[in-house]
Amino acid sequence: AKYCREQGAGWYIPSAGEAYRLMIANADKSIDNTLMKNGSKPILGWYWTSSEYGQGEAWRIDQKGKLKRCSKLALRVYTRAVRDF
Repeated sequence: AKYCREQGAGWYIPSAGEAYRLMIANADKSIDNTLMKNGSKPILGWYWTSSEYGQGEAWRIDQKGKLKRCSKLALRVYTRAVRDF
């Protein structure tokens, strides 16, 4: 949440459903290409979603759209904020 606030108004961590649709839409790498064109990194690895599985777990997603629940203390899970438009 702190990271999103630092980005400015309208930024948030997507839910599991929103993140899934984003990953599927990126199958042709069009989102990756736009990210890189604007100085950001492509979508690779695991990313947190804002969807919780319980007090100690949340859902994470990989670049292929695979969802997996995971301890909130897990390392090597990235955060990818999105913005309303």
